[in-house]
Amino acid sequence: HFAGAVIERVIGGSVVQRLIAWGHIDRLLLDALARATEECEDAEAKGVLDALCDLFVHATVEATPPGSSSTDGSSRSSPRT
Repeated sequence: HFAGAVIERVIGGSVVQRLIAWGHIDRLLLDALARATEECEDAEAKGVLDALCDLFVHATVEATPPGSSSTDGSSRSSPRT
């Protein structure tokens, strides 16, 4: 909720601008996760970070953008709402 409120306040009401902002945030988070995974020296922790990275990618790709509907016409909530 907080990030969405900040983006709406800073970016305004443009859906395209908000989607671009979310995409940028997602990229920054994925880059940080990937970097942490690469730099991790503990094998068990590295495996957990790698799984978390995969989960983040799948959740991000499958998420319906805030305010839109899925392709079957039903409304799905995004993890960002």
